[in-house]
Amino acid sequence: MYRQSEVDETMNTRILGKDLKVSEIGLGCMGMSHAYGPAADKGEMTRLLAQAVDMGYTFFDTAEVYGTPENPNDNEELQVGFVAFSPLANGFLSARYNKDSHFAERTDYRSAMPQFTAEGMDQNQELIQNLLDIADRKNATPAQISLAWMLAKKPWIVPIPGTRKYSRLQENAQAAEVTLTKEEVKALDRMLETVPMSQVFGGSRVSEREKHEP
Repeated sequence: MYRQSEVDETMNTRILGKDLKVSEIGLGCMGMSHAYGPAADKGEMTRLLAQAVDMGYTFFDTAEVYGTPENPNDNEELQVGFVAFSPLANGFLSARYNKDSHFAERTDYRSAMPQFTAEGMDQNQELIQNLLDIADRKNATPAQISLAWMLAKKPWIVPIPGTRKYSRLQENAQAAEVTLTKEEVKALDRMLETVPMSQVFGGSRVSEREKHEP
């Protein structure tokens, strides 16, 4: 859902398609009502949405399908945007979880996601440490580095991290202010191609040599 903010924009924007101007970071709203534990308080989420608008968010995710998954490059040819579902791997790339993190088995989907298992935590240790190191050098958070990397890949990509917390809302919005150089983006690309990683919900593990090379 797109909403034209009535307040002064405080977030960078980009154009999707021919002329749809949206905030560089969108807000995923699914987790407010289900999938991440019991549904949040409706009044609290209403206030959070209003706070998002005040921050400059104009792109709110209520979609059921994102882009053209078979070939994302079609988005560029068709002059449409690509909305990146779960850009932080359901929060895992925030580097705020460990083996002691607990998720309600019946109401929180993360309880069954491979990246949050003890084995997954071990397999992703090097990935998370790399993100922490880069974030420290850039005076940012791992989540902001992850979102900034995605923004740097294509001008028609808009990530839509979800949250129920004001602090995370701010953190995600500020990712639009983090600028990665071409060299930093390439270094992240190389890291993603080589470090061990677990499978993730909605995606797959990037193996060390699983590349289409000539």
